Amino acid sequence: MRTIAITPPGALRRAAPLAAAAGWELEPSPDGHTEADDAALATGEPLLVVPPQARVARRLRRILVVHEGSPLVAPAVELADEAALQSGAEIVVLHAASASRPRAPGSLPAPRFVDHSGYDWAEWRAEFLRRFCRCSEGLCVNLEVAVGQPAVAVPAALPRLRPDLVIATWKGQAGAGRGRLIRLLLREASSPVLVLREPTSPK
Repeated sequence: MRTIAITPPGALRRAAPLAAAAGWELEPSPDGHTEADDAALATGEPLLVVPPQARVARRLRRILVVHEGSPLVAPAVELADEAALQSGAEIVVLHAASASRPRAPGSLPAPRFVDHSGYDWAEWRAEFLRRFCRCSEGLCVNLEVAVGQPAVAVPAALPRLRPDLVIATWKGQAGAGRGRLIRLLLREASSPVLVLREPTSPK
């Protein structure tokens, strides 16, 4: 069984059924941070954060993975796969199509004109799923695309998608871009957020 640190420690009992559904055991975060976002941004290990206003489900029905279209997000997809195998949850991969483009080799961001119809758009979706969303047989995996900067588009999509768990990665930089998104999620998400640091290079 995988052990996942949780913050704030007082949320451990409330989140235990959700973690058990994913096949995880929870332990209090050892870092001693009083702010959840500081704790998440200080550790390289997966950290489950329960925002102040979060609704903590007892069952795991939908897992949302925030995906920038880079192979560096693979650890988040792997954790989602692990949890979905245990719980039977649906996996929703959310990609924010924006002017910001990931730089990692093998990245596949959305076309700049995401609202155009035709074969190219369908082909991109199929390739994104093939390249980044390979999960265990029998799992339900869906791709959702939001338009706009991730720090705006991702939080705006959460009320519609209603996940029981959000999984997001960050690059180790708390400033612009992904760092801003992580801080917003940890303070405003209506469900627990599992944060893990991206590797420096694809496997």
